[in-house]
Amino acid sequence: MRFGKHPPSDERRSRGRPGRDPDCGTSDAGTTFGNPVRLETARRVDLGALQKVSARIQDVVADPGAWSDVLDEVTVAAGAQGASLFRASLATPGVALASNSTNGQQLMDRYLSDGWIYRDIRTRAIPKMLKTGVGVDQDFMTPDAIEREPYYQELLAPLGLRWWAGVAFRSDDDFWCMALHRNIKQGYFDPDEQAKLATLCQSLTEAATISRAVGRARIIGMTDALDLIGQPALVLDHFGRVLRENAAAASIYDQWFRVIGARILVQDHEAAAAFTRLADACRSPLSRAVTGKRIVVRRSERRPIVVHSHALSSAASEPFSGGRVLLLVTDLEAQPQPLASVLGATFGLTAAEARLAAIIGGGGSLDVACETLHVTRETARNQLKSIFAKTSTHRQAELVLLLARISTTFPPRAF
Repeated sequence: MRFGKHPPSDERRSRGRPGRDPDCGTSDAGTTFGNPVRLETARRVDLGALQKVSARIQDVVADPGAWSDVLDEVTVAAGAQGASLFRASLATPGVALASNSTNGQQLMDRYLSDGWIYRDIRTRAIPKMLKTGVGVDQDFMTPDAIEREPYYQELLAPLGLRWWAGVAFRSDDDFWCMALHRNIKQGYFDPDEQAKLATLCQSLTEAATISRAVGRARIIGMTDALDLIGQPALVLDHFGRVLRENAAAASIYDQWFRVIGARILVQDHEAAAAFTRLADACRSPLSRAVTGKRIVVRRSERRPIVVHSHALSSAASEPFSGGRVLLLVTDLEAQPQPLASVLGATFGLTAAEARLAAIIGGGGSLDVACETLHVTRETARNQLKSIFAKTSTHRQAELVLLLARISTTFPPRAF
């Protein structure tokens, strides 16, 4: 289902005056939305359906790819038009989009392409969401202000949308929001509906916390595995901040290329601008936004550092790991490092096989390995068969466990 066109003017909702009707919804700011605002066709939050979705949320821990389906189910239960998952930062302006429901694609395309992700006025509801678990438009906007605000008139109105509710939850120190979008006829979310939506907070927090721990373990395994073969690597989060760096990366830092306060700092102005663009692209859930970037960091009287970017995975399938993009760093000044002896000597792997084993064993996909190593998929498959045979493993999961044991026995060394 697609969002429809903006309804004719005679279909627009009439503005209600503050009244005494028991069904009126009053915001913290004192704005009242009375009965005239909600039409007979308005949909309501179905508590029973919402409770079923709440139980279903736990399933995404084992199957992260199910988040899109969960958002579709929440959309129906909440009487909404679409749903989205956002990550917010109290220290960084704007938000990062992680996933959205099937019928929310048109809104999200405009939200990203027109830059609204950097100037989302609904972030004003975050303080209220932190206190009560749910935020709505009425918390920070009056009806008259909505009629004048570009966010509502330029982004939402052409799609027939207006009303919103955000369900807040946390994943450790990360702040997340499940956003529900309604069209004009479906009406705003009143206090009774907000209370029903708040019942999702606990299950969302539990699922997100567990998913985050699993995702972080995967990221640590990947960067440590790359360390085994002396490959400098960094992982950026949804806001372009450095989430993880391995020892090989830390060993090449200098005044021209370094990480301070979770930010990559370079003196090369062109490279600095490229890293800023990459950090902005991390807010998008689209893999193509961050994959295949090549940044050259030039250094005075020294050969440059070259950085290649690769999407870790679809942000929609693993939104809570925190990792968005893998950076593989090459210092052209450094002497080529030999294959890690532990892989070559122990298993008799060739240099090409050792590099592939490190990426696959660290949790990386075959596609990421092909891009990183500049080999065809057929070549990678053949090398992977050889790796499985030489290491007596049969699946990627077994290879991950094997490399984890090797990493414990032979800790990664700094180069």
